[in-house]
Amino acid sequence: MDISIEAITYSLFTQAKNTDCKLTAKRVDEEGYIISNEAAEKIVALGVLHIKDDNGEKQEIIGGFTIDAKKYKWAEAEGFTHDQMIDDLNGEIFDLIAVDEILDYLCN
Repeated sequence: MDISIEAITYSLFTQAKNTDCKLTAKRVDEEGYIISNEAAEKIVALGVLHIKDDNGEKQEIIGGFTIDAKKYKWAEAEGFTHDQMIDDLNGEIFDLIAVDEILDYLCN
């Protein structure tokens, strides 16, 4: 990978610094961050994704997912595990987002 997750996260905070957008970040494992704008109730997970290429080989890329907080809380209250949420409710709770769209999503 040419750029690190830390560098992307730092860049997001630097860009948001001179705006009304107040971001917070929480480190998740060694491969990512949860970045949120609590005022807008928007959350993005940024981390290393393991995706198979055209040859079926796993490639590591940095990517992001939006998280629907209300649906996440509902699933958690219903007893879904994180793996079940990812496997069974992926399109409802998590949506892929391009790294260069994260700031716009969180702040607008």
